[in-house]
Amino acid sequence: MNRHHAPAAAAIVAVFLAATGLVGCGTSSNPLESAQRMVKAHGGSNTPITVANADSAAAAISAIMGTSFQRSFQSVFSSLFNLKLGRRGDTTPITITLEEAIHAGLNNGSLTVKGGKIVVTSGTLTSIHMETSFEYDDFSDDGVVFIGGTVDATVDVEITTATAALDSLHAVYKANIATTGKYNGAMSMNLTVDQGTTGPGTLAGTATVGGKDVEVNLTGFRLF
Repeated sequence: MNRHHAPAAAAIVAVFLAATGLVGCGTSSNPLESAQRMVKAHGGSNTPITVANADSAAAAISAIMGTSFQRSFQSVFSSLFNLKLGRRGDTTPITITLEEAIHAGLNNGSLTVKGGKIVVTSGTLTSIHMETSFEYDDFSDDGVVFIGGTVDATVDVEITTATAALDSLHAVYKANIATTGKYNGAMSMNLTVDQGTTGPGTLAGTATVGGKDVEVNLTGFRLF
């Protein structure tokens, strides 16, 4: 090849590789950009997420995550709890592996459980420990808040064995979420939820918006 044509040829090859995805274009490595591709434009106030309202946006997104989480795993929790009731006195933990599963949103989109595990032990309290990751694709239960993105979560639930009442819940999750509808924007969240049988729970941690960290510390929040 004529050496004068080599730079032009190299540029053409580079553009082709980038266009076909054979080399990275800088988008796949950015989880917030990936999240934005997982939610469509929807009607609503679409209030931009800023540092000033990041805690409120995080609470709205977390509420959607909480109700969808409960619905997706409620049957599994109930089955495991009933199984342990049938083995009273047996304190041997039960461990199950979560397989990939897709759950439809009540209004739109889907939630895909990407796997994980659940460990159940019992005594006076039945303890359920879960580690999982899931992915939202243009998901909404209420037709108001729509989300897309990924979540890694660890959840510990304690249930009073005799009454099957929730005693405590502790959840830690890291998420990269984009949203439209009520709010519009993308944020990373590293949050913890703590709640007891009754009364106000707490949502605390950090939300990152536009590269800026915002402290989240809300009382009165319950995951479900």
